Amino acid sequence: NPYVKVTPAPVDGHGLNPLLQNVGMIFHPPLLFIGYAGFTVPACLALAQALSKGKDQANWVELTRNFCLFAWLSLTAGIILGGWWSYMELGWGGYWAWDPVENASLIPWFAGTAFLHTAVAQRRRGSLKRFNVFMVSMTLVMAFFATYLVRSGVVDSLHAFGNGGVGSPLLLFIIFFTLLTIIASLGAFKNESRELGSILSREGFLFVTSWILMILGLVIM
Repeated sequence: NPYVKVTPAPVDGHGLNPLLQNVGMIFHPPLLFIGYAGFTVPACLALAQALSKGKDQANWVELTRNFCLFAWLSLTAGIILGGWWSYMELGWGGYWAWDPVENASLIPWFAGTAFLHTAVAQRRRGSLKRFNVFMVSMTLVMAFFATYLVRSGVVDSLHAFGNGGVGSPLLLFIIFFTLLTIIASLGAFKNESRELGSILSREGFLFVTSWILMILGLVIM
């Protein structure tokens, strides 16, 4: 308990953990947070347009393109810096391939990368509209899932912060947001999306790539 008085008071503290005295740890946590939070705007606009069914609205994929790229780049940089820090300070061979919290950050990265691929098909051909609503929303859900793993105490890891009292609210939010995403995706843009081209076309290749990325995220989960 940080509010319990220490008696007698120590002359001096131990200082910052030497493992954290690395420039990578200055940027790694905030970059991850920016990456997680950055997908909030695209997901909210996608769901809003899907639920409102407004045909005269601007394309949410075009409006949020810069948000998505910025969030993806931040998340990528945060993951790379975390792996570099673990290699420099811990000597565990680089990326914490066995650590559940570190792996949790890869799941929204795979989902976000898959969305960036399928968003190209929507911008160029107007296809995969419902699929893109689902993908960008699930990217945000996976970001909350990664936060849930860190703050709920469900995993025992050097990387986790233990139960902070937010585990249950986060889990309820994840369930609610997932159901909302499924409902909105199934009911949106039914008569507006164009058919996807051949599997050998550029759009077909992007669609297959997105499925491979999602399968990798599912394996990690």
